[in-house]
Amino acid sequence: FIKNYLISNLSQHKLSDLALISIEHSIADSLSYNETINLFA
Repeated sequence: FIKNYLISNLSQHKLSDLALISIEHSIADSLSYNETINLFA
């Protein structure tokens, strides 16, 4: 039971992390690098 729980829990974390990476990637693609540089310069 514990082994199955741990495997399931790790799988859920991996799926959440992959979803977050995908979302962050699409956000990063939509950013304008020049505007970002000017904002912090």
